[in-house]
Formats: sequence, C-alpha cells, structure tokens
Amino acid sequence: MSSNNNIFAFWSWFEDNLGRIRTVLLDPSHPDREYVVSSLDQHILAIGTFTWDIEKGMHRPWSLTISPNGDPDLLEQTKAIVEQAPELTDWEFYPAHQPKKQDFTFTVYDEEMNQQPVDANSWHYVLIPATGRQHTLLIEAGNCPHLDDNTLYAAVNHLVTCLLGEETKIHRIADIEIVDELDEEHHKAAKPIVQLGLGVSE
Repeated sequence: MSSNNNIFAFWSWFEDNLGRIRTVLLDPSHPDREYVVSSLDQHILAIGTFTWDIEKGMHRPWSLTISPNGDPDLLEQTKAIVEQAPELTDWEFYPAHQPKKQDFTFTVYDEEMNQQPVDANSWHYVLIPATGRQHTLLIEAGNCPHLDDNTLYAAVNHLVTCLLGEETKIHRIADIEIVDELDEEHHKAAKPIVQLGLGVSE
C-alpha cells in the first residue's frame, strides 16, 4: 500500500472510531484501550517511523500529535499527514510536539525503567552559533549525578522540546551538549534554562 493510501486509511479509521477513542480517553481502564492503542500504532507505523501522543488540546478538548522524533526530513512527512486530517470539532492535529508549560521538577525513566527525579531549576544554558540560524545548545546540569548519560540526555531533550516546541528545536538547535559545570568563558554568557524560549526566539 502506498504512503498516500496508508494516510487515507489512517484518517478513515480515526473518523470511524472516534467514539471508541473518546471512551478510552475518558476511561483509561476501558477494555477497548488495547485495541485503540495497538490500532494507532499499526496505522501510524504503516506510514512511517513516527510516534504519536494524545492529550488535552490547547483550544479543543483533545489533540493528536504525530511526531517526527526530531528528524527534519520526517517533519515534512508529518506535516503532509496532518494536512490530510479531517476537520473534527473536538480535535486538534499537530505534526510535531508543541511548546508547553513545563514544571522544572519532573521525573524520567532510566534504562531499567525506574523513575528518576530531575530538578532543572538551577540549570543554565549557552547558545553557541553553528550554521545559519542554528546553534549548539550547551547545558549546565551539574545536579544529576544519579542519572546515567542516556537518561540525562533524555531529560534534557524532553525539557528543551517542551520549552521550544519540537519544530523550533529541529530548525534552531543543531546539537545538545551537557556538562556538569561551564568553563569560565561560557559561564559569562550563561542564562537560566527557564529563559531558553526567549533566547532562541531572539
């Protein structure tokens, strides 16, 4: 089946199953949950290597995000998918994760699927010019000795995506580097992580 046919099949399934999807959203323990989740997985993976997320919408009751997982090439594909979405009264559709209000104290799962606490309130960042409008994002996160490297990167990536939105992150952040402590040169240019959204928009 071609990609366009897979996209059409997905949106047709979505419209046909709005009632079941709504039921599962209102009652996560409903027996239809497994069917809805597995069907979403199958339909979206049939189109491409994307992930999806359903949550409360910003302007409507619900939103569905089909994420390119930080890949600029896949972003063009998720935009094409969302362009074909039906107009539904209760739904918003997005081709990338949107900026959202983020608590700077949160938890992440480590490689053994244990929850680990993260407190990013004291983190700082520096934007180092790369190419074009892109920057390397240098993050000082010296209060996370309990996190392995992969888990720390996942925590930073999650926070940056929440603060900037996935599309802005793709277009403006070339790379992320994490250090325990900034050197003297970068320390002078550092700003609190809570100001990252303003810094990137400048």
